[in-house]
Amino acid sequence: MATVREYVTDTLGQYGYELSKVKMDVLLMRVDADDNTVLSKTTLIQAEQAIVYAIPELLPRDDVTEGGLSLKRNVEGVKTYYNQLCARNGFVNELAEAAPTVSDASFLW
Repeated sequence: MATVREYVTDTLGQYGYELSKVKMDVLLMRVDADDNTVLSKTTLIQAEQAIVYAIPELLPRDDVTEGGLSLKRNVEGVKTYYNQLCARNGFVNELAEAAPTVSDASFLW
C-alpha cells in the first residue's frame, strides 16, 4: 500500500515538481502525517491538504531551459487541480483572486 509521502511525491511529479526531503517532511508535519502513514480514505484528505500547502510555493518556479532541453510546467493545469482540491475538501484557496468590491463614494461629491 502506498504512503501519504509517496502519493504527494507522485502527484506533484506528474506536474514536473519535486520537493526536497526537508520540504516534504515539513508538509507531512503540517498535516499530522509521517513516512509510515499509509494512504487510505481518511488519510487521502491529509495527502491532498499537503498538496494544497505545496502548490502556492511551487508555482513561482521558472521554466528550465538548458542547451537544447526545455522543461515547461503546465501552470494552468496545476492551478485547475489546486482549485479542484480546495473546492472538494473545503480548503482555503490562496490562489483565488479577490472579487472586486464596490464602495459608496457619493459622500465625496
